[in-house]
Amino acid sequence: LSLFIELKQYLELYHNGSEEVFPDPSDVKNNGYINLHHLIRIHGGKVLLAQKLSMKLYRGEIKTDTHIDYGAFTLDFAIRLLHFIRSEFMTLSPPLAYPIISMPLEQDLLRRGHDDLASLVVKFGGYESVARRL
Repeated sequence: LSLFIELKQYLELYHNGSEEVFPDPSDVKNNGYINLHHLIRIHGGKVLLAQKLSMKLYRGEIKTDTHIDYGAFTLDFAIRLLHFIRSEFMTLSPPLAYPIISMPLEQDLLRRGHDDLASLVVKFGGYESVARRL
């Protein structure tokens, strides 16, 4: 969740909010976003994250030999879904012994009034595909 929130804030400030191009990690670090730079590294690096988020790498196309097309995706969706997941697991009684989360079922999203998230999960490739990207 922190990665997506900080990346969105960075893109709003330095890329006019565009999610088309993944930022260069050295620019991220030089602009003082040390935590975001660290999050990019621990979440697989620039190439993997650019692929997962369907973003170009450094104002150019991702190299075809390393490109995996995960399809459309938005940071807003990722943030909203992870907030939902987090809030659902915070309300469990008794609380989880280990901080493990899982992708919610469609029924869970619909029951809580998140029809929009349920339809976006389908739009972005289905539950398994979205889970892999998060």
